[in-house]
Amino acid sequence: MFAVIFTLNLTIVHEAANPITVIVNNNIVKFDVFPVIENGRTLVPVRAIFEALGAVVTWNANTRTAIGVKGTRTVNIKVDSTDATINGIHKKLDVPAKIIQNRTLVPLRFISESLGSIVSWNGETRTAKITDNNTQVQESTQTTNFNRISLDIPDGWIYSTNPEAASGTDQYNWRLH
Repeated sequence: MFAVIFTLNLTIVHEAANPITVIVNNNIVKFDVFPVIENGRTLVPVRAIFEALGAVVTWNANTRTAIGVKGTRTVNIKVDSTDATINGIHKKLDVPAKIIQNRTLVPLRFISESLGSIVSWNGETRTAKITDNNTQVQESTQTTNFNRISLDIPDGWIYSTNPEAASGTDQYNWRLH
């Protein structure tokens, strides 16, 4: 028992010294318990991530299940189980949800992708960037034929360059919202 407690404390200290940053739609998510990495999977507090993604979260204490609802999607994830459901369809998790420091932590990628978001991970900076896949692009009044469009979504802007322009520097920018 001492070894288990000692290992858990080392993990918490390591995560505090080298924290994981989670960004949802260009907003840094604040957690009251540090996210942790277990078996290559990032676990984050369930309420914070569901709410950051625009989902309503409830907790069933009898079954120890977190339920997130966003639009027509319902995600159920049970503590200490690798079984979860999305709209009633069974899914298998690589790592189970677990309770750490009185908070339920869940696999970040599973929750995010279950609600239709796109997740990217930068191991060097220990940063997860999540973009709501339902983000809309504002319509532009400019009509141009493009042979090539390059997208740079992380900062919320789409940059497109018209390669047919004389200088090659004509750019049209659209803000994601």
